[in-house]
Amino acid sequence: MPKRGHVDHTYADHASILKFIEWNWFLRPLSKRSRDNLPNPLALPIAPYFPLNSPAVGDLRTMFDFRNPRTH
Repeated sequence: MPKRGHVDHTYADHASILKFIEWNWFLRPLSKRSRDNLPNPLALPIAPYFPLNSPAVGDLRTMFDFRNPRTH
C-alpha cells in the first residue's frame, strides 16, 4: 500500500522500477554492468538528495508500507 501523505526524497530513476521488480519477485539483475546493480542510496537526514555512497539509486520500497496491507 502506498504511504499516504509521504514525500520520499530517495534518489530514483528509471532503473528504480527495475530494481523494485527484481526485489519483489526475487529476480536477478539483468547484467553485472546495468544500473539496477547500484546500491540503494544512504543519505543524512539533513541532505537527503546527496547519497553518501554515490553512485546509488533507490528501489522504490521506501514509497510503500508493506507492514500494513490493505484489507477490504
